[in-house]
Amino acid sequence: MANRDHVLVLDAGSSGMRSLVFDDHARIVGRSSTEWSYLKEPDAPELARAFDPQALWETACSLMAGSLLDAGVTGHVAAVSVTSQRQGVVFLDGDGREVYAGPNLDLRAIFEGGAIDHEMGDHVYRATCHRFCSHPPN
Repeated sequence: MANRDHVLVLDAGSSGMRSLVFDDHARIVGRSSTEWSYLKEPDAPELARAFDPQALWETACSLMAGSLLDAGVTGHVAAVSVTSQRQGVVFLDGDGREVYAGPNLDLRAIFEGGAIDHEMGDHVYRATCHRFCSHPPN
């Protein structure tokens, strides 16, 4: 199958990850998906959630390979697109290694964010054009 006409999409959502392959007519020709669970770190607050970075990477690689196999595509594709949870983050150390991979469901700083928004919301908004809460600037 001509690989140059295919686009691979990796979507990391709240309930799982999926990989889709689209042809040049925007039809899904390959797919692979899995649900996932979040880590509850032993010393973290109850609202905290995290990912295992190595397991996350292995899942992404496996799903991409699976969707390409399902589509019958080998070699290179025309493009790769990645979508993910809003406000999900991965922090790296000085050597580029993951120290924390957090989903949008990690609410450990919800109260701190609210306090920052209350005390410095206008300053944060002027600097970033975003607010922690959905309130418009004063």
